[in-house]
Amino acid sequence: MVGLILFSLSHSLVPLIITGILWLMPMTAWTIATSTWSKDLFPEDKRGQFAGYYLFFWVMLPMILGPLTGGWLGTHFGIPTVINGQAGFIPTPIIFQVAGVATLLAAIPLAWAKDRKTGI
Repeated sequence: MVGLILFSLSHSLVPLIITGILWLMPMTAWTIATSTWSKDLFPEDKRGQFAGYYLFFWVMLPMILGPLTGGWLGTHFGIPTVINGQAGFIPTPIIFQVAGVATLLAAIPLAWAKDRKTGI
């Protein structure tokens, strides 16, 4: 979240690169580690079922909610422009700020997660 907010506040190339790295490196490391670890926790007899849940929450929902949210933000807060003869909007920093808040909200379920050693 911090990396996304700082990225949204950058106004020149060097801070953009630095904050982009601060945003993307931890996210990439987290995604690789948790996806690998979680697949090891899937029950062997139901791996396909759990992989389907994983894809639903990590792929399908974000691919629906992300463009809808980004399109709404771009339309309401973006800069109107014409690109290649087509009307459109240039996104403003708010799109990254909203993404940062959404990332923080995604951590809420972790409050209910418990360290359990079960054979689920």
